[in-house]
This record gives sequence, structure tokens and C-alpha cells, in this order.
Amino acid sequence: MKLTRIKIENYRSIKSLEFRPKKLCAIVGENNVGKSNIFSALNFILGPTFPTEKGLGNDDFYLRDPKKKIKIEVDLEIFESASPENITLSFSWDDTAKGGPRYSLRKFSNSHPSYINDEERQEYALVHLGADRKISEYMPSNRWTLLGRLLLDINEEFKSDPSRVVNFEAEMKKIRDELLFNVEGFRELVKIVKDESARQLSKSPDDFEVDFQLYDPWHFYRTLQIIVKEAIKKGEDKMSFQASQMGMGLQSSLTIALLRAYAKIKKSDTAVIAIEEPEIFLHPQAQRHFYNLLRKIAYPSHDEGIQIIYCTHSPLFVDVEYFDEVCLVRKDFDEKGEATTTVTQLNVQSFIEDLKARKDKDATEESIRERFRNAFTPRRNEGFFAKKVVLVEGETEEYALSIYADALGYNFDSNGISVISVGGKNELDRLFRIFNEFAIPSYIIFDGDKGKDPDEKSKEQTQQLLKMFNEPDNGPDNYYPATNVKDRYAVFEVDFETTLKKEQPLYARFETDAKRELGLKDDEGKGMRARLAAIKLINKGQAENDRSKYIPPTIKKIVEKIKSLSWYGSVLKKVEETAEEDIPF
Repeated sequence: MKLTRIKIENYRSIKSLEFRPKKLCAIVGENNVGKSNIFSALNFILGPTFPTEKGLGNDDFYLRDPKKKIKIEVDLEIFESASPENITLSFSWDDTAKGGPRYSLRKFSNSHPSYINDEERQEYALVHLGADRKISEYMPSNRWTLLGRLLLDINEEFKSDPSRVVNFEAEMKKIRDELLFNVEGFRELVKIVKDESARQLSKSPDDFEVDFQLYDPWHFYRTLQIIVKEAIKKGEDKMSFQASQMGMGLQSSLTIALLRAYAKIKKSDTAVIAIEEPEIFLHPQAQRHFYNLLRKIAYPSHDEGIQIIYCTHSPLFVDVEYFDEVCLVRKDFDEKGEATTTVTQLNVQSFIEDLKARKDKDATEESIRERFRNAFTPRRNEGFFAKKVVLVEGETEEYALSIYADALGYNFDSNGISVISVGGKNELDRLFRIFNEFAIPSYIIFDGDKGKDPDEKSKEQTQQLLKMFNEPDNGPDNYYPATNVKDRYAVFEVDFETTLKKEQPLYARFETDAKRELGLKDDEGKGMRARLAAIKLINKGQAENDRSKYIPPTIKKIVEKIKSLSWYGSVLKKVEETAEEDIPF
């Protein structure tokens, strides 16, 4: 089963939103923007409890107004044959309906609506792993858990063999008679219950029988526990502990193991898995392993795979290469001035069209992903979580810019700003397009490389960046622009260091001092040198009661532009907008 569309109206912080999750779907966004409300809505319609108006409280209505009509709708693609079946499950609750409040849970198949009962609804299940990683929450005492769903199937497999069931019942009755009814206190309890029941109802004690539900193996499967053996003293035998008694890191790791077992055994299940904060309690290495595991579960080599929707705050659980799997959740104000949760997601096709509009006629989804594959690092993925993104060529600007900004009273971290080194000018427009299309205000800083560009490759890259911002082409004489700070980008005529040395004579001296103090040779450690030189400039100003006194003017202008930066709209082109000039990606 795969969720192909989710639509939610008037539920909690959500006035109206609609999005189409991929097979692996990462929901990201700041705290308190409504990510958990999306999961709650999915759990409401597909979770363990049949959705009715009794499950709704006043806080479940948008603006806490019970007169708002709640609607939760999901489109499902069911893979049971060569031709997938497409259905829609729709829950609605209307307190203002004519004739009184009205709620419904309906199934639409081939546009024909029908009401469904809970047994049929359970065919379209959601397995929800909350932020609480206590292993007890995933044990089979509840048939909606990972182990519960697995063991129910195993239980049915056990009962499929009649002879095995008969032998099991016989053995269990033998155990009952030998271990339970052979205890004097228990026999007395049974006799009292039978005699008193017979007296109350004017029946014979023989009309009553006390027994146990021992004959369905499910009653045993559901008591499954995971035991962990651990040494308490060196050289002594290990002691056994229930997993629920161990630390949360171990319990979280066991949850991952259960998810892996579920995927291997179920392979192509009817359930969708929803996970809140998969990174919780895990070290970075374990987070990377878990993310790779989620990819393998969603996209196995030979099966349909299991759809996984998760919300995360970790850059290790998103990937620039798979930018279309990211759904960015915000809380915005609509045209009525009402705060509401929104979702932004990107379509690969729009990027293919953009490339074709810029004369790459062979652009495909695979070529798009290949272009972004080399840009994948956790640091660059951090942009998905930023309020603003500043993209720079290398570590020089990345290391130093935030130091200057802090001295100017504008701390980047506290304002949700990420300065990201992309590893070269040629990568700037690629990552800019991704973050900008998510409506994240993005700023580019790059070198013009005048006098440093013998093969003129940098000149061409500079011109493509300027054209992306619709700057006029002023001819060959302007291919190496002068140092300039604009609303969406800044360019240094030669490079960062040359501009700072020209504007602030102390910079050259402090950079030389930094190079000596750090024991660097030639062009080694440019980022470290720039960072230490920035600190020295600020410290000198602080000694004179003005931390910003020796900060170069261009840096001050850049920080002001970043401070006032807003989103200017899409930069993607469409085929009909194609210009005559060849614009390589």
C-alpha cells in the first residue's frame, strides 16, 4: 500500500493543506509548526481506533472552533495484482450540518462511495512509531505494533496446520491439569466460583466450568519479551535484563532491529509506517545507518517495498539528491491573516524543464540526481532546516562570515541561518535552486576571479549566476564584475581575501599572524586563517569599545543584506521562456 495524497482541513493547526508523499517521505520544519498534527491526522484515520466524533476534542478543531468542518482524506494505491487499485478514504465531521452533527468515514473506489466498517478499514493500516522509544510500546500486546502485526501473521500460519493445532491444544490441557488444577488453593477457588454461580442462577455446579484461554498460540506470542544479557562484573557470568529496563539508546536500537525484521518478513505489506524523530537517542553513525535502512525498506531491489513517512530534525535523514522526498512544513498566515500549517514540496519534473529551458535537452530524472549526488553532505543538507541559507564557495567565507556577523549584533545560529560551503562556484546555482524553490530565502557569495581565470571557466560561471538573478548582460567588458553587494548575492572582484586586504589594511597583517600561529604553509588552511584574522580584527575593535570598528565595509554590507533577506520567488525557467544563449547547468 502507498499513500499518494494526503489532504487535511480544519484539524488542529491545519486550516487546509494537501501534499503527495513519496515512497520515502521526510517531513521537516521548525518546532510548533504542525508536523505532529499531520501524523496525528494520519493516525486518526488509519490508526488503531476507528475514527468517530467521540475521538475529537475541542483542541482538534482549527482555531478551537467546533463549527469548522474537519476533513481528513487519503488516496491509496493498493498493489495486489498487476493493476494497482486506487481508492480514497475520507473522514469528515460537520457540526453545522442540516439536521444536526454529521460524521462519516467513506471509501471511494472508481468514484463510487461506500461506508466501511472497522474490519475493512484495518486493511489500510498505519503503523505509528512515536517519539517515545520505549521498547514496551512496540511489543505484541497491541496488534497494531510492529511485532503485533508480525506475530498475528505467524499465528495464522501456525493455525493453518490442523494437526499442529490439535497437538497444541492437547499439550496445553495437559499443562493446565498438571500445573494449575493440581494446586489445592486453585481447586478451592474453582469450586467456590462454580457453587456460588449455580446458587445465584438456580443451576447445577456442573453447568459451569472454569478454564483458561490457552489454546490460541496468539496468547503466547503476545507475551514475547526481548531479553538482554550484560556483564556486571568482569569475568563473571552475564545477567539477564528485560530490554525495557535498559537505557533509551539500547531500546531505540532495538526498535530499529524490529523495523528491519518487519521489513524482511512482511516485504510488501498493506501498512504504511510513520516514524516521529527517527534520530532520537542515536549517535551520528547510527543515524546514518538508520537512514540507509529506511531507504532499503522503502526501495528494496526486488519488491514493492514499504512506504515510510517520518519527521526529523536531523540533516542525516535528508539528502539533497532526493530533494523531492522532502516536505517542508511551515506555519504561515493566509489571506485572512489566520495562522495555518502549510507544506512545500518539489517536483523533479520542474527541474528537468528548467534544464531543458537552459538548453540541456537530454535532462532526465537520473541526470538531475547524478548532478546533486556529489553535493550530499550533512552540512549541506542543513539548509533544509534553515530559516535562511547563505551559500559560499569555500571554507574561507564559511568559517569567517558568522564571526563578523556576531560582532555586528546579528548571530546567525540564533536567527536560524546556515552558511554552507558548496565546494566551488560551479555548485552554487545547483544548491541555490533547491533551497530557493523550497521558499527558503537564500543568498549567494562568490568570487569574480579577475586576473585569476586563465581558461575563463570562472567567467562563464559568474555570468550564469548573474543571469539567474536576471542581471543584464553588459558585454565582454563586464564579464569580471567589480565588488558588489546586492539583495540576493554578493560578488568580490577578485576574491574574499583580496577585497578584505584592500578595505582593511590590518587584515593582511592579522592573516599573516594567523598563518604563523597556526603553523600553516602557503595556501594551507585558508578557512582557519580567515577565521582567526576575523577574531583578531574584532578583538582589536573591542579593546577600543567598538567590536565592529575594523570590520571591512563590504562584510558589513553583506551582513545587512542577509539580515533583511526575504524570498523573491522561483528562479526555475520553463521551456517557453528559453533564451537564445546556451546556459549550462
